[in-house]
Amino acid sequence: MIQRLERVLQDAGIKLTSVASQAYSKSARAILDALVEGERDPKVLASLVRRSAAVSPTVVHSTLMIQK
Repeated sequence: MIQRLERVLQDAGIKLTSVASQAYSKSARAILDALVEGERDPKVLASLVRRSAAVSPTVVHSTLMIQK
């Protein structure tokens, strides 16, 4: 099921696993919850990544750019 979720997100242009180590991590869950609620601003989504993540905010922002 997780692999299916990752594939659907990638098809939508969202590379969640580039930001979070796993699609079910706390950061990933927070981002997914925000997307479900309708949030589309990459800056807001990037702010949901936990500080312990090993990626820079710039990488997070560019990775979460949602294609329109």
